[in-house]
Amino acid sequence: MSINAPAKALTLKDYKSDLHNDWCPGCLAPDTRIMTRAGSKPVEQIEVGDRVLAHDGRYHRVTELMSHQHDAPMHRLRVHGLGTIVLTPDHPVYAVRRQRHRKTNTDFTAEWLPAESVSRGDYVGFPVPTEASDQPSVSLWYARKFKDTRSKPLPDSVALDDRFLRLAGYYISEGHAHHREIGFTFSNLEKDLVQDTVRLVGDLFELTATIRDRTEHNNTIEVMVSSSYLTEIFERMFGSGAVNKRVPEPLMQLDPHRQQSLLRGLWAGDGSWGRKKATYRTISPVLANQVTVLLLRQGVLPNVHQQEANGIHKKSYAISVSNGAGYNKLAGGDSCPLTRRRRHSRSRTTRAISTMTGVQAAAILASSPAFKWHCNSYRSSPTNSPCTAGSAAAGRRRTTSTGTGSTRCTAECSPSRRAVAS
Repeated sequence: MSINAPAKALTLKDYKSDLHNDWCPGCLAPDTRIMTRAGSKPVEQIEVGDRVLAHDGRYHRVTELMSHQHDAPMHRLRVHGLGTIVLTPDHPVYAVRRQRHRKTNTDFTAEWLPAESVSRGDYVGFPVPTEASDQPSVSLWYARKFKDTRSKPLPDSVALDDRFLRLAGYYISEGHAHHREIGFTFSNLEKDLVQDTVRLVGDLFELTATIRDRTEHNNTIEVMVSSSYLTEIFERMFGSGAVNKRVPEPLMQLDPHRQQSLLRGLWAGDGSWGRKKATYRTISPVLANQVTVLLLRQGVLPNVHQQEANGIHKKSYAISVSNGAGYNKLAGGDSCPLTRRRRHSRSRTTRAISTMTGVQAAAILASSPAFKWHCNSYRSSPTNSPCTAGSAAAGRRRTTSTGTGSTRCTAECSPSRRAVAS
């Protein structure tokens, strides 16, 4: 090679080899979930081409994945209302220094700080999607069966209006699919929801719903809709089984104002209104993250609590709103006003700022594979907890281009069995 030839830009991948494969700057725990355009998923499942959420509120494409081993101490950061994240001491965290102990900051200028320098009481950012779609309708594609004479053909599309969004919320929370029909299960005290569901199914799909009163059996009322085509569509859009329920991507991309009907439909199903807080419960980790994002886009700061599996009960998630302004905005006049205020957090256009409530070192018991991603054109922060530069979850390591030819390393690693992140 000529001495005058331009030098090749080296990446972190060029410094690694089979013999030296244990370097892991900026790592996260393997089970950390990543915020992608299609919903959250463990970093181990992230693929090239996925779009992950950055601290600028936009989704950026992953262009490269790499792997290596890591065995070193980790830090566990606990953030008020937004869970826990496990990461290496040098991992960048988008944070705001606390100005005075027990006093709310007057300035919230954030900066990227190493995890080891973040202290209890500091504020950390959580990315809030800012991209909004004005999509007017969604396609109702399904496989037409020529010999199926029982199922009535459906419209080619349905408008993404308040009616469909409310029905989608009902189904995600209370719906199920069984062979050729879908069903909604309500309490026998929710007859208004029963009648609304019957009316929406008729208006949107020109289908007749059947009401099955099971009050004597288990105090419930079922609304059943017999249509193999609608069953196929709803299973594909919203997932099958409670643990796999999700909000489809087109609905997550809508303008926040349009999403209010979706939130009210969700809350009418699996939500509750208490004297001190409003709470939504689910066993779907993807849905729990999506409900959190939907609330943040409304300027409502939730508190996410994870309940571990116990006996016959699966791991569950409770997303609650206790801030007075957030509670009342979510209720939309449908519940008694709440005047109580909380000062742990504040909301910005592209991110929510929440308080650090705990910092703890987490020991590594065994080394395991770690991976790296390269995120196209921007520093990303797609974890379900604090904003972390170019990472998303443990088990994967990533570098993100700054747009000027240089790169910023943010590696995730797979630490020990004790390094558990939410």
